Amino acid sequence: MPHRAEKQLDDTIAALQSDVTALDAPSAIDMLETWQSILVKADFEGAEDIGSLLVQLQSQLELEEPEGSTVAELLSELARLTQSVADEADDETAGKVQLLSDALSEASESLE
Repeated sequence: MPHRAEKQLDDTIAALQSDVTALDAPSAIDMLETWQSILVKADFEGAEDIGSLLVQLQSQLELEEPEGSTVAELLSELARLTQSVADEADDETAGKVQLLSDALSEASESLE
């Protein structure tokens, strides 16, 4: 995994494991944009689908009042897709991607 992606993965897991509702929209949007730029160059099954969900999530966060239920659904779907990636990843990457999937799922549940 490239260093930039690994650092972004660590930063994203840390942000999601804290109080996701305390994360300000501009910071979340910056994180989503960074992931989108990483995923454009990614070569794994599901990268395009994850990128599409990130665009949808960013659109929600750019609203004056994002719909919590929609954000929760998008996070849940991201968790599902990320789990699929973890299942197919090599051992070195799978653990961190699994942590990301778990963090996405927990963040989704906290918004329901």
